Amino acid sequence: MFEPTDGDTRAMPNDESLRIGFDLAHDLVQIQLGQSDALDSKANFVLGSATVLIGTYAAFLAAHVTTQKYSVPDYLLLNGPLLLSYLATVVFAYLGYVVRKFKTAPNPNKFVELLLHVEVRQTRLTLLEALATAYAINANQLSKKANYVTVALTFLCIEAIILVATLVFIALL
Repeated sequence: MFEPTDGDTRAMPNDESLRIGFDLAHDLVQIQLGQSDALDSKANFVLGSATVLIGTYAAFLAAHVTTQKYSVPDYLLLNGPLLLSYLATVVFAYLGYVVRKFKTAPNPNKFVELLLHVEVRQTRLTLLEALATAYAINANQLSKKANYVTVALTFLCIEAIILVATLVFIALL
């Protein structure tokens, strides 16, 4: 909280500056929450797509296995990389989805007692500082979430490539 001391040369911001700063910080935190929702949607898309790919392949393989017999090592060699890429996709999509420690605004319970005894400008400044802290925490969380979703998408692409290669290999047998 901004509390000027005797040696502090900073002046208390004027009302208009505080209002603009608070509005901007509030809007930026809301935008971050929207970005989090968008990343959740991407993680869900990746997870769903990976599951559809592996499910479709499993159905194909079930039909194909009845006409073609594979030994266990051949089966593992043929399907192991695909299953590992699916597992990696699921894990990273999940990790991206579970990053949830976002701050929306200052907790009113923490500020009620304090803010009842200070002037409006000090209240706005205190809330602005709390929003700035929330923004910094959210930026870190969004970065983690985006990294996990990016890795999951990369593994989805790897899964698709392995799936196509496996189907080509089976067709050539």
